[in-house]
Amino acid sequence: MAQRRVSNRYNTNVRRSFDGDPATARKTAIRKAFADLGPVVYFIKDADLIKIGHSGNLKNRRRAFTSNLDAILAVIPGDLALEQQMHERFASARAHRQEWYRPVPELVAYINGVRERMNVPPVAI
Repeated sequence: MAQRRVSNRYNTNVRRSFDGDPATARKTAIRKAFADLGPVVYFIKDADLIKIGHSGNLKNRRRAFTSNLDAILAVIPGDLALEQQMHERFASARAHRQEWYRPVPELVAYINGVRERMNVPPVAI
């Protein structure tokens, strides 16, 4: 359900925000689409790693990210239990920090699967 809301918001906001600059339209659409989703598990990219985290309010949580909004790769509705499942699922790719993972093909494929269900273009990492 939340994925459909993100997808609908993303597509609507891209159309409304397009001012001739696709990058600006994309940033604005992402910002608005992720605004008020409720509890989610998120995937963000920072440097060469991907963080899998949880937030009850992604709009507020993103303010704490050291990377920019474009670094949000995907979000899925979920709680801390789902976040733990994701950590276990991708444990073999865990980097030196607890919630940070190397962008192995399995993780990137999972993220792109989420993005596809959201009607958001895939990422190449």
